[in-house]
Amino acid sequence: MIPFFLTVDTEGDNIWDRPSQITSRNTESLYRFQELCEKYNIKPIYLTNYEAAINERYQKFIKKHMENLEIALHLHAWNSPPLFELTDNDYKYQPYLHEYPDDIIIDKLNYMINLLENIFQTKIVSHRGGRYSINEIILETLYKNGIKIDCSIVPGIDWTNSKGDPDKDGGPNFKNSIANIHILPQGLIEIPVSTYRVNKYFSSINDKNLLKRLISKFFQYRTSVLRSKLDNIKELKKIVYWNIQHNASHLEYIIHSSELVMNESSLITSMAEEEIFYNNLELFFIFLKEQNINSYTFREYLHNQENL
Repeated sequence: MIPFFLTVDTEGDNIWDRPSQITSRNTESLYRFQELCEKYNIKPIYLTNYEAAINERYQKFIKKHMENLEIALHLHAWNSPPLFELTDNDYKYQPYLHEYPDDIIIDKLNYMINLLENIFQTKIVSHRGGRYSINEIILETLYKNGIKIDCSIVPGIDWTNSKGDPDKDGGPNFKNSIANIHILPQGLIEIPVSTYRVNKYFSSINDKNLLKRLISKFFQYRTSVLRSKLDNIKELKKIVYWNIQHNASHLEYIIHSSELVMNESSLITSMAEEEIFYNNLELFFIFLKEQNINSYTFREYLHNQENL
């Protein structure tokens, strides 16, 4: 049996539109999602950033369901205190944390960890970088603050063409990253997001045709991520099966809080679409149960590892 982790990047409304005024209405409307998770004993990990953390209605929601979830760290560098102007319009460019000076990186991480622990009265043990941003100084600072787990890596994905600061080198490149749980040089446990890679033109998985397998190596690969779209239960199952067949150490699902609430992202734009989405998600939870795949928080995983 392998552990299943459900992670939610919990942040402002429709951040993809790069708003200059960030709201977090979506974080006030996560009850349907949480209640569905609890119905199937799924324990969400809410990776929480600044505008979510300071929303009092979100705080109330978390405290109500605290026994069935985990609060973790997520940091969008462009609006997380202490503020520091890196470009001429940080809200437009949304710079990566790793693009800031080292002292600013350290100050921002220290501030957010203290904020989360004070508001939610819990020790923060896990982290995902905003826009998946990590580097040595980020990881070292997290470790010094008692963070045990990072889940920023998305194997097979390259974000170097996705710019933050227009004068810098773009996002992280996880194209050749390890997919299974492993220890980073800075001491953290890395639990990557679950993905699978398929050739755009041929599927060589379990294909006994040697010529076809050799030809497929010359074509471009497509990486799929374990995350819900409006109606993609077949794809979700395929990713799970692929990971099990390839001896995955775990399964990690990812979604954004704004994608769980109607009209707060481009994913759900009507009540009809909301019903389709939540039906798709429930079918996925039923499938996990049928496969005897159990949900854990990162905190529970750490506890189990310590008791081995």
